[in-house]
Amino acid sequence: MFLLAHLFAGLLIGLLLYLFFRDRSVILVCGLGGVLPDLIDKPIGHILLKGSFDYGRLYFHGIFVFLLIFIAGILFLRYYKTALLLVLSIGILSHQVLDAMWYNPVAWFYPLLGTYPKRYNPNFFEEAFWAQLNNPSEWVFFIIAACLIALIYRHEVLKQIRAFRQWPLRRWLAILIPALIAVVALLVIMMPY
Repeated sequence: MFLLAHLFAGLLIGLLLYLFFRDRSVILVCGLGGVLPDLIDKPIGHILLKGSFDYGRLYFHGIFVFLLIFIAGILFLRYYKTALLLVLSIGILSHQVLDAMWYNPVAWFYPLLGTYPKRYNPNFFEEAFWAQLNNPSEWVFFIIAACLIALIYRHEVLKQIRAFRQWPLRRWLAILIPALIAVVALLVIMMPY
């Protein structure tokens, strides 16, 4: 499952939870929970543990991390009257469900069934980048998620747009030119030969 699909699923679940909690922040927190396992586990597995596992479904893809955050979320809801940690855990669970972690019980129930599988993928991030970029559904999910967030936070977005309109041209160019150079450099570096 691709990253933006996880984000989109988390945002949709967050919308449903918004109807229950009546707090707009649960939408973004649930969306964050939808991508958090990949944001944490992929760098740990493919960078820090490259020599031992080189595997991207580690701790936050496990049921016990979800249960720990879920129980903490229930306690926070009860004692501090905030549902954000509970909603984060629901987003994490949505990620695990979309990844069909039950087909990988060793990782999902870690450490009960043994250690993580060892894999070797030296170009994981480059391959993942190009897979995301070349997948049309990811672009659709990105556009829909961006529109959804803009719609939910439309007042804040309009306020920022009004503020940006007042920027002088020099300020726009000071931001846009380095950003454009960075994008072009990244595309040249990542270009397959």
